[in-house]
Amino acid sequence: MKILSAVMPAYWPSLQFFWQAAQCQTIILTDHFQYTKRSCSTSSALLHPAQPALRLPVRHLDPAASIAEKQFDPNSLWRKKHLQTIHHLFHNTPYAYYYLPAIEELLSAEENSLSDFLYATTKQILNWLHFENELNQSSKLPHSGSHESLLQNWCDHFRCDTCLTETIHLDKGMINQKALEKTGIRCRSFTPFPEYHILQSNRNLSILNFLMDYGPEAGYLIRQYLSS
Repeated sequence: MKILSAVMPAYWPSLQFFWQAAQCQTIILTDHFQYTKRSCSTSSALLHPAQPALRLPVRHLDPAASIAEKQFDPNSLWRKKHLQTIHHLFHNTPYAYYYLPAIEELLSAEENSLSDFLYATTKQILNWLHFENELNQSSKLPHSGSHESLLQNWCDHFRCDTCLTETIHLDKGMINQKALEKTGIRCRSFTPFPEYHILQSNRNLSILNFLMDYGPEAGYLIRQYLSS
């Protein structure tokens, strides 16, 4: 059984994002969707309970632009500011020496595309967690049609027979589960986030917190609690 999930691209996503990533082999970042202000695509998960989210500045030339079409504001000094904030918050953590240089390299890259930048950061985090997900951008795949037809086409393309999604998407009928299953694609909810304190205390914080505290063991811990 090969499992696919389609999720919104996010900036320094939460631990829960990667709890869900651990449950599938193929991830589609849905960057063909219309850009929405102050969404997870330009606002990080919290790096510290008392620290505001980091925000990515993008140009607003076309209100109907997709995430994939968004470009960074060339007049903003956000890269330096974000790096300073991350260094300030994490320089004393156990694995700062391991991750901060790579984060500096990511933030220093001259990447103008919002979507490509989010792809690169997500890919790096998956590597840090030792997750072997196949990561894709929906804008670089066929992306017209209903949610059901999209999921069916993507599952067929990547040879997946199961699609995982949020429980709310199924409960509210945002995805027609029966229509998908008629095509041979099983549609299920993600395994719920566990109650274990080690995970719950980091649930809504950026994955950077979990990585800085647990280092190369972070991905192992996620998989261990998932399997239990």
